[in-house]
Amino acid sequence: MSETATKKENPVFGRKIFFITPPPNVFPFVTNKLRELEYEVYVIPNWRFAREILKKYPNSICFINIDEQSMSSKGWLSYIKSINEDEDENLKSTIMGVLSSRSRRTERELFLSKVTLDAGYIVTSVGNSELVNSIQGVLDVNGAKGRRQYVRANTSKNPTAQIICEVNENVLTMQLLDISTVGFACGVSNKEANCFVKNALLKNFTLRLEKRQILSSAVVFAIKPGETFTTLVLLFLPNQLPQNKIAIQEFIAKTLEQSTLGDISKNFAEDRMDYESLYNEDKA
Repeated sequence: MSETATKKENPVFGRKIFFITPPPNVFPFVTNKLRELEYEVYVIPNWRFAREILKKYPNSICFINIDEQSMSSKGWLSYIKSINEDEDENLKSTIMGVLSSRSRRTERELFLSKVTLDAGYIVTSVGNSELVNSIQGVLDVNGAKGRRQYVRANTSKNPTAQIICEVNENVLTMQLLDISTVGFACGVSNKEANCFVKNALLKNFTLRLEKRQILSSAVVFAIKPGETFTTLVLLFLPNQLPQNKIAIQEFIAKTLEQSTLGDISKNFAEDRMDYESLYNEDKA
């Protein structure tokens, strides 16, 4: 069962960031840029599944595109309020924010006065760089990264994530256990582990990420023997090609999306509430 925590606490391992039906200038440009900056970003294409997702992942940051035409401003107010005040502590812990191209003062004041928006009301009708900076500022204030510097994906159950290298004239194929843009861990048999030495340079190995193959080099940072296999921890060289880093980031984002969301319509219950009818002008 997931742990719950108050919004005021910044988790050590950071927060998941969800964008609900983001507008075209946010997805994919802004979401990709935030991933490049090492934020853990997800996109929820249908708001009707968001509540169940947010319940599963407490203390997340969630931005809602209120320009999405499925509800009026009153409906979105009711929807956000229902999350702010839900009895489920996991859902209630969500840090909510709003995205809108509408910059009218009355519109902003309506949302900021009627519901709790700790992630703010962000106007999207600005330049891409300014929009990224605005969202990044909100994320940093709310401890989105925590103490971690890099987003890491677990690949231990993905048979198409591998390291293929030649050591002492032997070709070894090792299971990739996890990966970030700065390094990775892989598993090797205890016998084959004897081929590796700490701080040694592993040159020109193939990093297989499903259908994509990347030629790279890395330094052996740690060797951790286990009962059934040895874990090798390696760090990419600082001069890693930019296109390789982008490919790794794309793979990490895809892997995390599959493990966190998967097939949304199958994994999460649909919210059938009519939030338009819930709106009460005096209480909203």
